[in-house]
Amino acid sequence: MCTDGAYAPLEERGQGVGGILDLVDDAKDAAALVVDDAITASVDESADNATALVVDIAEA
Repeated sequence: MCTDGAYAPLEERGQGVGGILDLVDDAKDAAALVVDDAITASVDESADNATALVVDIAEA
């Protein structure tokens, strides 16, 4: 996972990114959930953009 503008709002709220990733199985859904949660977490502060890239690497 790579994020920009998503990690800090979640951590400040006490929610780790890893915990969010455990909620879904699909990389696209994981990225969307991280971004949505980050935007929601920063609604009371000055809003920032949030981006997340999640890559699901299959085990060989």
